[in-house]
Amino acid sequence: MTDHRPGADTANGASATAAAPDVAALAQAWAARPGDRAAFWRWLAALTDTGDIAAVSDALAAYRRHRPLDDEILRFTARFLEHQGAGPLALKFLKHALAEGGDRTATLTAMIRVARGQGDLDTAHEAFRHASAEGLADPDLLCEAAQLFRYQLGDRDRAMALLDQALSLAPAHAPALEAKAHDAAARRADPGEVRALYARALAAAPDDPALHLNHALYLIPRGVLGAGWAAYEHRLDPRRGPTRTAVYADTLPGWQGEPLTGKSVVVLPEQGLGDEMMFGHHVPRLAGEAARLAIGCDPRLVPAYARAFPDAWVEGFVDAMDGRHRRRRLPRLEQAVAAGHWPVDHAIPAGSLSRLYWPDAAALPAWPTGYLGADPDLAARLERQLPPAEGRLRVGLSWRSGRVGRATTPAYIGVPGAARVMRAVGGEACQFVSLQYGADAAETDELARLAGVPLDVVAGVDLKQDIEANLALMTRMDVVIGPGIATQMLALAAGRPTWIVCTLPQFWQFGDESERPAHIPGLRVFGRPTGSWQPVLDALGAALQAAAATGDPDAPPAPSSAPSPSTPSSPAS
Repeated sequence: MTDHRPGADTANGASATAAAPDVAALAQAWAARPGDRAAFWRWLAALTDTGDIAAVSDALAAYRRHRPLDDEILRFTARFLEHQGAGPLALKFLKHALAEGGDRTATLTAMIRVARGQGDLDTAHEAFRHASAEGLADPDLLCEAAQLFRYQLGDRDRAMALLDQALSLAPAHAPALEAKAHDAAARRADPGEVRALYARALAAAPDDPALHLNHALYLIPRGVLGAGWAAYEHRLDPRRGPTRTAVYADTLPGWQGEPLTGKSVVVLPEQGLGDEMMFGHHVPRLAGEAARLAIGCDPRLVPAYARAFPDAWVEGFVDAMDGRHRRRRLPRLEQAVAAGHWPVDHAIPAGSLSRLYWPDAAALPAWPTGYLGADPDLAARLERQLPPAEGRLRVGLSWRSGRVGRATTPAYIGVPGAARVMRAVGGEACQFVSLQYGADAAETDELARLAGVPLDVVAGVDLKQDIEANLALMTRMDVVIGPGIATQMLALAAGRPTWIVCTLPQFWQFGDESERPAHIPGLRVFGRPTGSWQPVLDALGAALQAAAATGDPDAPPAPSSAPSPSTPSSPAS
């Protein structure tokens, strides 16, 4: 709806809706001069803006009948395919570009980036070895390789050496400076060091929306909310790419905190379900302030929001890709607005409410919890599929993000860590129920086997797509445990006691790294600043034992001789 990008001119309706070039006319212009590479470039650029992979493929085939595809055209096409989510095909084009010669540095840099994104570490590493053997030392290439070694290959020393080399070649290379800042933050280095690196990066690339967003993701978890929320607005910049942001293309007036008495407000949806659930904690307050409220949300959330806010207009968004942009619409509401049936005074993305409602980490209001209720009939039906708890503490459990698959990653406890906790408590004290979306029978069976404790799974329910079932199951849990992802945000909205197991700091902590953040009632945080998960998992197991013994998820654990946080161990041990 409104173009909420930083600096967008909503007063005169300017947005990312400029007239598209006439693709047919450009095709005819090239056909009249089929040897004209510049004419082909104009046609190809217009085609990629449509997002039509088949049409781009046909154009390339037509061009090849007259001239060979050079490395620049192949890299451009690969970038287009990468943005369309066709990474494997993009890699094929880059391999073809490498065979064509030309700018091998640019091609190998792109290969490392795309292969990393696809998890194809062999191809990424091979591309770097080619570059090293050829003596190619370019800051962009070195920075991409540093990310590969730091985050995929686990070789931080090599990564830092590559970044230092990149900065020796280009001291103002913003990606290398940002990578150094990210590493310093992960090491919990002196904040002054991190701030200085970000300041240098931002001075070098002041118009880079991804850099501003990453800076926000450093500031906000540490409680620097004023500057953090301002930088966070760059999440809406369509230059980040169609798979990372959406464009609300209509012109509705934004909201800057003016009084809402007698006014109507549209809350626009965020990018992912977890973000929608976290920023959804603003909606009860907004509903109490505005005369009329419309809620745009993920279609999976429509029934829950409609129950919670029966007087609001609730509509699931519809996305449409046009190649360069992802257009996010609320078609029924837009029709009602155009017809004059639902006049709108203000519209604002849910996350942008934060700069108005959560401006100061020292004076955060308590998050509303328990405002999303489940369908009681569905909750009762799903509970009948579970074995009786028989006095045990019923624990809803997840152990990873659905985006990382079954592979164990340092950011999540994974199957080995979850098994350790289940084993420490036992099946006589707790009944464990899987709330892990995306887990198949092989994964849940492996967890139960490693734990030696049963893990109950409700058959026939897709917990990722069926949010109604997910919410219904949560209402039958005594405590919900897992990483700081959508599942736990949903549990808080449902008013369930929620324990989050995570690396520190997390976005929603806003500088409060205590076990019980004051601004989030019902939450306990079992956090790992650095190092091994072992002490965190031991503390979690002790807390579960105390909760099971008392029937109270808030009960403190009994004193114990827990191992020192520096004790090295695998979560599976």
